Amino acid sequence: MNLRKIEAGDLKFTGHLEDDRTNTYLELNDYDWMTYKLSTRFKTDKYGTLQVEFEYFGAVDSLMKVTQIINNVSDDFEFSYPTGIFIKHIKKFMTDHINSWDDKYAFNGEKNVLDFYNEVIEVGTLK
Repeated sequence: MNLRKIEAGDLKFTGHLEDDRTNTYLELNDYDWMTYKLSTRFKTDKYGTLQVEFEYFGAVDSLMKVTQIINNVSDDFEFSYPTGIFIKHIKKFMTDHINSWDDKYAFNGEKNVLDFYNEVIEVGTLK
């Protein structure tokens, strides 16, 4: 397995549109059930590109899905982790996001998703 904890210094950016920072995408679906997803992408020299999705669907455990792309070859990983971790990080993400609404610049959730990813890598179970 090539997945390890990553730090902000590991990330690389081209400076082009949508590649000048760590972008985050939050999806909250409530219908006859709920599905909440937070996704992002980390580009690194060490670990290639990591497409990451955190998902909560009302169960005891939540999922983190990671597609790692190195030299145009992709590997998929899925981690199960306690839903309390999802709740902790999504609350922090949403609080920080709302608090940024009056800022001059758009919200940057890089630290939030890095902390979330690293905690799941540390305590989650690879499926």
